[in-house]
Amino acid sequence: MNDEELQHKIESDMPIDGIIETDDVVAYRQVFTALKKQPHFTLPDNFADKVVQKAAMKKDVKDYVWLGAGIFFLLLAFGYTIYLTGFNFDLGFLKHMAGYKGLFLFGVMFITLLHWIDKRIIRPNH
Repeated sequence: MNDEELQHKIESDMPIDGIIETDDVVAYRQVFTALKKQPHFTLPDNFADKVVQKAAMKKDVKDYVWLGAGIFFLLLAFGYTIYLTGFNFDLGFLKHMAGYKGLFLFGVMFITLLHWIDKRIIRPNH
């Protein structure tokens, strides 16, 4: 008789013919007897929710670490590139736009107005 047949007979409380009580038979009986008993403790109703919440929280922290590392190395590469190329930052092109201050102010106010309309009227619940 192989192990699977022995397990099946012990699990279904069938008599085992011609087999001496070996260590395997005793161990199988103890295991299946223990499995039939109900546990002496109960889990709280929100146990699964707590497990999912902790798993999601650990994932979020890991994502932020990778995001931070990526931004750090991006800035490091940017600085090293500027150093190697000798780049000089010049805002001289803005001198030609000095006459358009009113247009720039209108653009900022118009975009702010559109944002306010979107938050208050179009999508108030978001």
